Amino acid sequence: MNTDLIKQAAELLTLRQISLRTCDFKVFPNFDPVLDGKELGFQLRANLCESSIIEQTDSESNETVHWVRFIIETAIRLIKGNDDDNEEEVVVEMTAQHAIYLTSTQGDIPEECLREFGQHNGTFQVWPYWRALVQENFAKAQIPVFALPMFKLNGKEKVLTPILLAPTTEEKSSDTQP
Repeated sequence: MNTDLIKQAAELLTLRQISLRTCDFKVFPNFDPVLDGKELGFQLRANLCESSIIEQTDSESNETVHWVRFIIETAIRLIKGNDDDNEEEVVVEMTAQHAIYLTSTQGDIPEECLREFGQHNGTFQVWPYWRALVQENFAKAQIPVFALPMFKLNGKEKVLTPILLAPTTEEKSSDTQP
């Protein structure tokens, strides 16, 4: 993570809106959330899919407005372990894309600044919306609700804690709650 590039972009950009673009939620047929949803692990993913600059002319002032749009994709998979042969099975999968709209004070933002800002700050901005979307959909599907981890940045790279599998049983998930 290059903080200088992120700071450079942050000085030029103002957040205007975050919106949901796509959402896909699937409970696989081999899983019944009511009967066997107690011992599950999860895997998370979040990354920048697209960044673009769109120029528009303001109808009142006749000035050019430079919009920056980031598309961030997020995903979660719930995994059920099989003790007999140590295999894991995906039982629930959810993906979403959010669009982040910002305006720029100037149109000429270096591509590397946009990419770095979108990957780190953009993903960070989407994370609360993603957490709420997961909680809402899981509750509707009667999947045991648990708190998704906070999005954390450490000096060099983005870390979604936990990156791989984490238990979601009530006893173990209470340790991660504030």
